[in-house]
Amino acid sequence: MATVKAQGNGLAGKGGSGRGKVMLSRLTPRFGLTRKKDGTTTTTIAVAATAITHTPAAIALTALHSGTPAGITVWEDSVMQYLARLDPKDLEYVKHLPGLGQEGVKDYLRSLTRSYSEQRASKILSLIEPIALAVNSFRRVIGSMVQSNPEIAALVWGSVQLLLEMCILPTLVHEKILGMLDTLCVYLPLFENWRNLYPHESFTHLGEKVRAACREFVGFTVHAIRFLRRNAALNVLLSIVSPSLSGKFVEAEIKIKRHTEHLAIQTQTAEAESSRSRDRVILEMLKATGPSGQGVTPTKTTLPFRYLQHVIRNHAFFDREQELSEVHTQLERGRLPATRDTRLSSAVLHGIGGVGKSSIAVEYLYAHYDDYPVIIWMYADQEDKLTAQFVQLARFLGLIENGRTDKAHEDVLHWISNLDVNWLLVLDNADDLSKLDPYWPSAKHGGILVTSRNSFQGSGSRSFATSGVAVKPFTADQGAQFLLRALPADRPITEADSGAARDVSNIFDGLPLGLKQASCYMQTRHCRPGDYFERWVQDRGTLEGTPVPGYAKNLTNVWELSMQMLSQDSTDLLDLLAVLDPDSIPAELFAKHVHLTPFLPPSANGTVSFRYIDAVAGLSDQSLVHVKASGAILSLHRFFQDSTLHKLRQNATRYQEVYRSVLVMLKSAVPPDDFLTLKHVSIWTVMETYIPHLERLYQQALKGPVETEALNLLVHVSGRAAGHYLETGQYGHGEALLARTKNLTSSRPDICPVTLSKIYYYHGRLCQETNQPVGAVENLERALALWNQAAQEAKAGEKVYPAILHENLGMSCIGAQRFDEAKMALQQAIDIARQPETACANVLGDFLQCLAACHLHEGNIDAAEDMVRRALLERCGADNENRGGALYTLGNVCLRQNKYHEALQLHQDVLRIYTEDLGHTHHWVADSCHKVGCILSMPGFDGRDLVKAE
Repeated sequence: MATVKAQGNGLAGKGGSGRGKVMLSRLTPRFGLTRKKDGTTTTTIAVAATAITHTPAAIALTALHSGTPAGITVWEDSVMQYLARLDPKDLEYVKHLPGLGQEGVKDYLRSLTRSYSEQRASKILSLIEPIALAVNSFRRVIGSMVQSNPEIAALVWGSVQLLLEMCILPTLVHEKILGMLDTLCVYLPLFENWRNLYPHESFTHLGEKVRAACREFVGFTVHAIRFLRRNAALNVLLSIVSPSLSGKFVEAEIKIKRHTEHLAIQTQTAEAESSRSRDRVILEMLKATGPSGQGVTPTKTTLPFRYLQHVIRNHAFFDREQELSEVHTQLERGRLPATRDTRLSSAVLHGIGGVGKSSIAVEYLYAHYDDYPVIIWMYADQEDKLTAQFVQLARFLGLIENGRTDKAHEDVLHWISNLDVNWLLVLDNADDLSKLDPYWPSAKHGGILVTSRNSFQGSGSRSFATSGVAVKPFTADQGAQFLLRALPADRPITEADSGAARDVSNIFDGLPLGLKQASCYMQTRHCRPGDYFERWVQDRGTLEGTPVPGYAKNLTNVWELSMQMLSQDSTDLLDLLAVLDPDSIPAELFAKHVHLTPFLPPSANGTVSFRYIDAVAGLSDQSLVHVKASGAILSLHRFFQDSTLHKLRQNATRYQEVYRSVLVMLKSAVPPDDFLTLKHVSIWTVMETYIPHLERLYQQALKGPVETEALNLLVHVSGRAAGHYLETGQYGHGEALLARTKNLTSSRPDICPVTLSKIYYYHGRLCQETNQPVGAVENLERALALWNQAAQEAKAGEKVYPAILHENLGMSCIGAQRFDEAKMALQQAIDIARQPETACANVLGDFLQCLAACHLHEGNIDAAEDMVRRALLERCGADNENRGGALYTLGNVCLRQNKYHEALQLHQDVLRIYTEDLGHTHHWVADSCHKVGCILSMPGFDGRDLVKAE
């Protein structure tokens, strides 16, 4: 089915205020080939594979003698080749087998396996098989026990073995068929996809491998059908008299496995070849188009430029000279001057959590600060967070044009790749390979430093880092020296201190994070290493906790010791921080909104609570929280966050109170819904700040039950995030968020209908933007039903939403060609807008324009013209955000009336308006350019100008 936006097909205007888009659905016939009696082919409305499903072998034989019809599938072609290799006797049998067509083979095999399993003999064999296997596994032992009389042993045991094989072999064959059926279901659609993605003329070797694998599947299928159509008892006898019965299946299974392994290699090779071919084509296009094809022109940014996100140098950095040297050696290859053989260089610092990877990256950054005029630090643990940082960086560089952020990371990468100075990009905590692919620069020089728990060596479709630097824990001596530095300088280090420090180092196997915590504890409590070790030994049994993956010891012990030093306010704040994203927690969230919770109340005069300030200081003193940028940003180490959350969840009442309180703050911090404004550019940065924390809260919701109030708050904030994704064109993120929200609420009847209605509303809007008219109607109808069932008190204050909901439902019905329903919904929106208390008067013209679009799609030109002129009367004033929408629709009406000059003038006006309001890169502007070009190229237009049209 083809779906087309109305603003791109010349039939309708922009959807109202831009909130609703028109989509058309057309049923496109599917054509196949029918062979005439004289051997020629004729096109009919059919699908070739359908006929093969009914008489596969017969049609395949006909095709062998008359040539392969166009459009035939890989499976059908393999059936033909398989039949061509059979001798006449086997060919006669296979020719009459049903179910060999691509559409029917899986269902036919499943039907046969069910029927075979229900046979009485098959059921008996399935009961006997476990016993037979157990006895058979001891046959060597039994044979050795009867060696005293080998003649009798041979007779008796030979008979037993015969019976065992009669019971086992048919069942094993049946199991192989079931397993191979699952494999066939996986590969059957892949064969066609590979053929379409990699045409045979360009990828000959891959095409041959696909057909070879498919032929083996066909052969296995034929054997399977013959086996399953026989009686189970007969298969028992045949397994004895014909040992090759099971051998055929074993041989076929081995061949299929070998071919599919080869296919994996061939597809990887084909992908590399295809990518290289695309690169050559793009390079040729860029050369041909000159400067205009170079993408975004690099912004003139004052150098040096550093985007460090408040990453501060640790002046107490210890050791790690070897790792720093290795990183420098690897990244040195990417540095200018150009007289050397420079190239893009990268390295990954990899090791377990808490080993100090990020600390090494920070130290390298500052140690070579003057070597790199451009330095960029990115947190790469979540794709949403990485996207938000690239958007923020694009703003700093002046690459955001007209508020559009959907291509921000591409613009930043283009800027980086065109730098003529040395640059360094740090991707911190990049544990997922798939998240780095869209954010990896394509440059001829520069350095990229990655920190990760994974080395990326040999994983995924590509290895990002050119080299890996393994970061290991300190040795026992290094760990002891690290701890001894924490002792006061005015006290001499004794031999006992050195021994105890070594003992403490051994507790953590030299893991720097644990040693750092022990060091902080000794400093704040003014105790010696021996005192710390004694306390650890005493509390070890009761302070056991969350283990560190891949590490012999755990850090919970140290964490608990540090927790004893915290005040109640610091403990409360740590609990609140534990459910948020750990890297960039805005202090403003607590400074402005924590008073809405039971925790850390403000002072009597309403200013920021001194208790909050002291609580932050308490956490910072224990190195549990790092305060960045003069207190504006807080960060929490992941291990301590996980440990806090682990303990918090053990107290369900406390956890629910903390979780709910964070959502109360988040709802207050996130701007409310505004359905009357097209773009909320001024609040995009706010949404980008809080979306990573919403993601973290969702992760917590998936791990356990969430009480009603908290879940309603989570759904509310999710709706706001979905609206942000919709505005900024991040449809994939929006789709994932909405689907996850629906799944989370599917079995919860306690969700507020109005809150849930907005989730379905935003999903309907997303379907509009992505040309899914049926999905848009379904979601918006569900949104309207939820709104209607909501209590009046829940609807209080929602004066705009019902009108906007009806408007978008009407526009979606137009796209689905349900015109009567569209007119009813749009008329309801108009009626609501005319009520004085709805505050919709300024968008009444939008609703009238949508109704005009409906008339236009129905073919009622006069009614469309009358309605759109009424809409223009309602669109007075330059402050109307979609003032070009009605002119667009009127221009389309003039096209239907063959008034080409009027239509051209109107669409040129629209192009000017949209360019002024939205910028030359907006997709509405592109659509208007296309519309003006189409009018200039129309054969019936006396002002036709193909040069201008092009």
